[in-house]
Amino acid sequence: MSNDSLPDFAGKVVSLYHTHKPDDDGAALCDAHFERQGGRLFLLGAPAPGTTVNNWLDGKTIAVAWDTIDAYYVFDSLKDYLDRRAKAWKEVKDENGNPVFEPI
Repeated sequence: MSNDSLPDFAGKVVSLYHTHKPDDDGAALCDAHFERQGGRLFLLGAPAPGTTVNNWLDGKTIAVAWDTIDAYYVFDSLKDYLDRRAKAWKEVKDENGNPVFEPI
């Protein structure tokens, strides 16, 4: 796949859904971009604030192998993503008191 045919996620939030994983095991990345590593294409970006347990990945870069993605959704902004997520998912606490999301 040439870089000309890759989507441009600059300034956006992209929500990723992985092959053979549950819907709540995706990732939401801000300002993601593509990079080749070891002959494979990866999508790199920062986790959207408020999307990881206790924000433990804030300030880090996440790299996701593009060939593991089944679907992705593009949002115009973090606010757009969070507003729409609130319509489908609610935050609850797991058995250890950590925030997790489940369908409404």
